[in-house]
Amino acid sequence: MAVNPGATRGRGAERMRMTVEQYLAFEAMGQEKHEYVGGWVYALHPEVEGMAGGTNNHAALASNVSAALNVALRQSPCIVYSPDVRVQVSATIYRYPDVAVSCDPRDLAAGEERRIHHPSVLVEVLSETTAENDRGHKLAEYRALPSVQDYLLVNYTARLVEHYHRAGDLWTYGAYGTAATITLDCLGVTLSVADIYAKVRLPNDPQLSGL
Repeated sequence: MAVNPGATRGRGAERMRMTVEQYLAFEAMGQEKHEYVGGWVYALHPEVEGMAGGTNNHAALASNVSAALNVALRQSPCIVYSPDVRVQVSATIYRYPDVAVSCDPRDLAAGEERRIHHPSVLVEVLSETTAENDRGHKLAEYRALPSVQDYLLVNYTARLVEHYHRAGDLWTYGAYGTAATITLDCLGVTLSVADIYAKVRLPNDPQLSGL
């Protein structure tokens, strides 16, 4: 295992060189989560060095999306997965999306595994240090995964959700504000942007009186 602190992604990040087998063993032993891309291992939350998770807002937004999807899918066989479950994007790429939904029987039968292979919907909550990667490398990787039909990016500075949707051989893009709803055709559900941001105070929100 080689460590290369000179080629980083995000503040406080370092990347390590491993085989897939070493990476999976490394993840099984540690409390912090790391993603694997082409032989390199990256900390999942480099902006929070030495910690296993992201900010309170990041966690709340991901939780709100999960809750809304779980309610909408309560009569469906589809499962909403937390960021503790890896998505194996390819033989050499493993990611931890903030929320993943799979309706594929092969994933639903995976049981004690900590990875899925055939998600239909993936969600990432943006942050200052991950936004570029979420809109760049991850977007390309997720679009290349045949099972993925929808990819949502939840903004961290404004109440705004970006939606990439597979439409046959093409992908469409939409941006949705506070009063909007987002339809996920592959699941047959609609998400409210207001519900996604419920009880979350963003950095640019006006200060409440008395605080």
